[in-house]
Amino acid sequence: LACNFRCDYCFEAQSNGRMDRDTEQALLKFAEPRVRRSESIFITWFGGEPTLCIDTIERMQVGFRQMAARFDIPMQPSAIITNGYLLDRAMATRLKALGVSEAQVTLDGPAEVHDTRRKLANGRPTYERILANLAQSAEILRIGVRVNVDRLNLETTGQILNDLRQRDLLGKVAVYFAQVNASTAVCADIKDRCLTTEEFSRGQIELYRKLIDTGIYAIEYPMLSPGGHCGADSDNAFVVGPNGDLFKCWEELSIDHSHTVGSVFQSEATPVQRQTDIAYLSWDPFARSGCRECEILPICMGGCPRQALREDDPKTGACCSWKYNLREMLSLRYLCDLKRQEAE
Repeated sequence: LACNFRCDYCFEAQSNGRMDRDTEQALLKFAEPRVRRSESIFITWFGGEPTLCIDTIERMQVGFRQMAARFDIPMQPSAIITNGYLLDRAMATRLKALGVSEAQVTLDGPAEVHDTRRKLANGRPTYERILANLAQSAEILRIGVRVNVDRLNLETTGQILNDLRQRDLLGKVAVYFAQVNASTAVCADIKDRCLTTEEFSRGQIELYRKLIDTGIYAIEYPMLSPGGHCGADSDNAFVVGPNGDLFKCWEELSIDHSHTVGSVFQSEATPVQRQTDIAYLSWDPFARSGCRECEILPICMGGCPRQALREDDPKTGACCSWKYNLREMLSLRYLCDLKRQEAE
């Protein structure tokens, strides 16, 4: 959970917690019976900043790879969510060798905007360093550039596309736009600058139009969810804290111990932990009349379980942007297909 950045909208409390060797071994032991009865393994490395703990990543990737081979179960390519500050060619090469082939890197550019939001712990800028790293790592890893959007940067976000194009990166990374939310008490003070989902959906259309104007014809496309919105409401998906605590949602990593669903060091969950686990696993959008009547339900499956469970309205889940911009986004996707055909 340690991080070299101090992003102003981060939902985690700062912590120097790192996973020690005992926790690593306990995690492998915890995972073994679950892996044995699974169809595959998928791992996402998250923090804090996970590249600060590359040795842990290395040991655990090897451990899970050996476990998968022992049970003859495929291990899917792993992913990492990183701020990109340390993701140079050497780091990307090391990650790829370990089976980590996908990376998400956030840019809230242009530089004068990004560097006020995503700065180092000492206040120094990060934008140019991240762009330089992307130029190296994009040749090795499949990289998605996430742009977090709120009221403060909605109008300037499109300028980042110019910077990516100037560095010949637009065709090498996938760019997508995400809504900033005040998801925990840690970032509650940014609530006033957060866009509503409906407002974000309108901005999303304009941002993708700008992306098309640059010659990039890659637009998000709705997909039927294979069971749920995310792993939080799935039985064998866990977020593991550095001390071995187990959570269903990574937005709860910096919240107190009461939000855990177990620990890799304990054989059984406590009554409170079981109650938290059951709340997630019992999340059912079909139990809410607003979701049942919504045409978008198969796409979002009620949206973020954590957010939906916290909603005051018992009739709806956590509505996603597709509810408000599906027709326009599909039109943009069709336009992209036409332009690709013309280019061929």
